[in-house]
Amino acid sequence: MEYFTRKAYETAQTPKGRKQWQQVEKQYATHLRSINPHLKDAWRQLATDDFSGEAVRVVERPAFDQVILELKDHMLIFRGVRQARLPEVTGSGVTWVCHEVHVAGSGLLEVKALLSEGEFRVTAEEVRIYRADASSSRAAA
Repeated sequence: MEYFTRKAYETAQTPKGRKQWQQVEKQYATHLRSINPHLKDAWRQLATDDFSGEAVRVVERPAFDQVILELKDHMLIFRGVRQARLPEVTGSGVTWVCHEVHVAGSGLLEVKALLSEGEFRVTAEEVRIYRADASSSRAAA
């Protein structure tokens, strides 16, 4: 994580830390404006959607170039995956805290997510975002 680090998040639980967190949010907003021309619609949506507090249900890599992340209310499917650091989700209790999006190269973007336990990172060409109740089958994606 480049902006929303675990240390910054933990510090944000104090009044002084909350002001620092707000500054980090402003810096990240500036970063997003700078990369906006490089974002496809789905990546732009990912960059601005809020998944905080959603339980992480499933993280899997069904193919070398694909990652599926199933949250409580959303499913994220990454295609053209070049790199992935996936957390082990054992039981319940792992939740999404916050995330950031970065340009990782020509045609590649990266999402970095801070989780209640660990981090999630994927560098990929494409992402699709579905509401969990809108897709009854992963095959449909």
